[in-house]
This record gives sequence, C-alpha cells and structure tokens, in this order.
Amino acid sequence: MKPVPIYSALLTDPAGRQLNEDAVYTCDRVPPEKRAERGHLYIVADGTGGQEGGQTASAMAATIVAERFYDDTSPDIGESLKNAIQTAHEALSTLAQRVSVWAEMSTTIVAAVLHQGTLYVAHVGDSRAYLVRNGEARLLTRDHVWLRDDENYGSLTRWLGGGRRSVEVDLLSEPLQENDIVVLCSDGLTDVVDREDIGAIVTRAAPKVAAQQLVSLANHRGTGDNVSVGVIRYGGKAPTAVKWPWVAGAVGGLAVLGVLIALVFSRPGGTGGGGEPTATLPGRLQGIPVGRHTPTATAALLPTQVTRLPTSTPRPPTPTPTPAPTRIVRPTVPAVSPTPAPPPGGEQPPPPGGEQPPGGGEKPPPPPPPSRP
Repeated sequence: MKPVPIYSALLTDPAGRQLNEDAVYTCDRVPPEKRAERGHLYIVADGTGGQEGGQTASAMAATIVAERFYDDTSPDIGESLKNAIQTAHEALSTLAQRVSVWAEMSTTIVAAVLHQGTLYVAHVGDSRAYLVRNGEARLLTRDHVWLRDDENYGSLTRWLGGGRRSVEVDLLSEPLQENDIVVLCSDGLTDVVDREDIGAIVTRAAPKVAAQQLVSLANHRGTGDNVSVGVIRYGGKAPTAVKWPWVAGAVGGLAVLGVLIALVFSRPGGTGGGGEPTATLPGRLQGIPVGRHTPTATAALLPTQVTRLPTSTPRPPTPTPTPAPTRIVRPTVPAVSPTPAPPPGGEQPPPPGGEQPPGGGEKPPPPPPPSRP
C-alpha cells in the first residue's frame, strides 16, 4: 500500500515582544526510513521564565522530545511520545535546580505524531491541537489552566520544568482520513483567533500559506504573546514545496542548546545527534542525572538549527476575563465560588473523570514556576 503523503509548515513569530519564548519542531530532517518506522513528529512549545529561561526551556524540550522519541524502539507510539515528554520534564526540572537564574524555567508542549493513518497527540499546558475535517475545526486538547473565577483565573496547572518533580501528560489517538489537517499552536494564536477562523484558513490554503495567514491574523488582532503555528495536512494535492527550519525559537539557541543537551545526555567520548560532537560542559553543570523512560537503540536525532527572533517591545500581560496574575502562578485557595469560563479559542472537550475538584477548577499545583515577564 502506497504511503499517504504528509505536507507541513511550522512558523513562530515574536509578535512584537523583545524575546520569542516559543519553539517549534518539524521532522523534515529525520531520515525517511526513520519517519516511515516511527512516524512524522511535530511540536509546539511555549516557554516562560526569567533570564532567557523560557526560550531555553521551550527549545530544550522540543529537542529532547524529538531525540528520545526517535531513539525509542517501542512499537507503542503513544507511550513513546509520553515517555519522551516525561524525560524532557525531568531534564528541565534538574537544570532548574542546578542553575539559579533558571530556577523558574518552564514550558508548555503539544506534540503530534502521524503514523500509519493514526494521529497521536500528547500535551501539557495550554498549547493546543485541532483536527480540521471538511472545513470544521475540532479542539482535541484540554487546556491545563485554573478555571475558577478568582485572582488565579487562567494560570497554568501543568507545565514542564521547575516547581514540581513530576507531571501528568495527556495522550489521545484518532484515525485519520485523507485531507485531514492537524493544527498545533501556542496560546498567542488562540487568545485572539477562534476555531472557526482556524478551520476556514487552513482549509482553503496550503500549509505554508495557512500558517503565515494565521500568524498575520493574530498580529493584526493585537495578540500580546509570541505566536507559533503548525499546519500538517494528511494527503491531498501536493502544495509548492517549501523547507522550514527544523527548530525555531528565540535568541542565542545554538550555543545554549548545545551545552544543555550535552549537560543532560552527555556520553564520554561520544557524539550528539547528526554526528555533531558533544559540547564540553562547564564544571558547575557536570553530572546532572536525568531519568530515561525509553531505551536507546538508534543514533540520537538532535536539531542542528535554533533561530531566535528578537524584537524591541516588552510583552504586555495576557488579558483575562477577570483581573488575573501573570501566567504560571501557583493558585491559592479561592475565596469566591467558581464560575468556569471557556477560553476564547474554542470549546474545551469535557475533562476526564475526577481531574477537576468540585467547584470547576483543578487542584493548585505544588510550588509555582516563574511568572511570565
């Protein structure tokens, strides 16, 4: 049976902020035989934390997830994806404990794998995945945010990185039909663009054009956040071929990311993914242990390019229906009765049983990660 072609484009934009703390990943440079075996992987991550911690967290998470996923040999694609995200969380948490200026580094993540006609999506935080079929966009993920109508409304309740030892990763799978379109995005898009607009734009345009139009629309509507979008089409007519960077994010990524990957996955005398030599670590970063959730059986496939996109305007606070703290603030015990409210980017699927306590909000997380600048 002839494999169904997959067409994709991923784009990230600072949207007027000084730093771009988002990162995106596409498997374009993974060898075709490896993609045929493991699937096509795409990632959007939205970082937070001072001293460039957010941009480092998002780029590092995308890199580790990609390496661990393609390094795994388990036939269970969904579990491999979850385990790769757990490994990234452990690495970020360990780094946050060792490097004081990055104590609050953290990131959301949404990752999708298209493999043999099935879509697998794993996510933590409020970065989203949509499935667009016959022009209708359906939200697949559920935002991990505080929904009680109090001062913590909209704060994240799950994230990768500092502030907690473990994290729960949501996973779903769904059969694909030809011409289905998967959209991955950060909240810089869904704060101002709803699912009807998303469905209409990606249905009528090729992936590259659709991604550009979604980013432009978010900027036109005044998003206060970095914007990242991935548009992946399963089958259909081939669009004009356009090559995108493998990983994109914010400033200074190659030097920082090389050290961090070496920090977490260094092997004496070995090399990193793609045949690149492993960087020598500063003494204060040597020997950080990171648990492995998947066996290593193939060469690591690490990104070779990180692009940072600085601009000059500081980020304004994200608007919420009620006065709210900046994102990623530990929820306090609410004194006001809850009134759940859906986010602007589309309805949320019903939560899994038992996750939200009575009153409509999730339990406050343990210690908080840093608030966004």
